[in-house]
Amino acid sequence: GITSIALETVGRVPGIDEATFVAAAEKAKEICPVSQALKSVPSVTLKATFAK
Repeated sequence: GITSIALETVGRVPGIDEATFVAAAEKAKEICPVSQALKSVPSVTLKATFAK
């Protein structure tokens, strides 16, 4: 089975700073329907990079 998932995202959102972007990505990882469906995967990591 699947033992780990590594998510990577790069984005830029007008009007927010890097900390807000990373916090929003972490929140999305926790509440998105796909994450909910994959809760049985032992390790799900996220690398969120703010494009400048």
